Amino acid sequence: MNRFGAGGDRIKVGGKTVRVGRAWYDSPWRIASTALSIVVGLILLALIAAMFVIPRLTGGASLTVLSGSMRPALDAGDLIVVRGLAEEDVCREVLVGDIITFFPEPGNPELITHRVVAKSAGSFPDGARCQFITRGDDNTMDDPPVSPAQVRGVFMYSLPRLGWVRQWVSTQPQTLVIGAVVLIAAYAAWTWLRPPKKRARIVTGAEAAALLAAQGDAPAGQAATEAPAAASSEGHAPLGEAEREARLLELELRQRELAVRERELALREMELGVAPATPTAMPTPLPSRREVHRRREDLEAAGSQEGLQVSE
Repeated sequence: MNRFGAGGDRIKVGGKTVRVGRAWYDSPWRIASTALSIVVGLILLALIAAMFVIPRLTGGASLTVLSGSMRPALDAGDLIVVRGLAEEDVCREVLVGDIITFFPEPGNPELITHRVVAKSAGSFPDGARCQFITRGDDNTMDDPPVSPAQVRGVFMYSLPRLGWVRQWVSTQPQTLVIGAVVLIAAYAAWTWLRPPKKRARIVTGAEAAALLAAQGDAPAGQAATEAPAAASSEGHAPLGEAEREARLLELELRQRELAVRERELALREMELGVAPATPTAMPTPLPSRREVHRRREDLEAAGSQEGLQVSE
């Protein structure tokens, strides 16, 4: 049984390659890549929610700033999200200092986003109970009075420079679809044309730990003992060399695990002041390397005569 490969995660058992599976937290690089993937995924989900989900839930919209009249608060290319308001609630909820998005005049689809600098209450010719005076932060002149019927929504938050992305996506849907189709086709072609990977059996858990532990237990320059497989008396098919060796190592590991658990149980009983169930006062010691090697030779000898059966 020999180890090869820089990573130390591939071993040879009976002439067959076995790749030992490792958890993502076993390598600092894998920890960093996993954390980075999670962060990027969360950022993308947050952006999707901020750009599309929240505006729909609040009855508002996401808009792109096209001019610099609201500098420095808002700049051209920023994406803003406004919360929708019913006309009867505008006079009560909109205050001086708020940023509102409104139509320049009823029926005009163009939208303006400016700050409220004055608010008047009373009766007006259009039947409204209030009017607003707005002005861009970078402007010197006030806008014409704005009635509640013209208000589209109240500013909630902005995302710098993402307005251009939204603008491009909304105006180039066909390009977006074609690009996605091309990427999917390229990935499918690369998957189909790339050379096949060398297959290796992946082992994890007890079997993986047993295989790795066996490499350190085997004497230097001495190959592991391999006994020929023999048919069992109960009619089971004979085991191959690799499978027999793996099961022997797994059995050896389970014996060690049992000894460790016995020690832990005895120590726990001593901490709690409970008399141990076994008559011995001291915990069972771990088997030595020589004893483990001897047990494995006995198992191999028994397996070569009667066939090896290890309960999974």
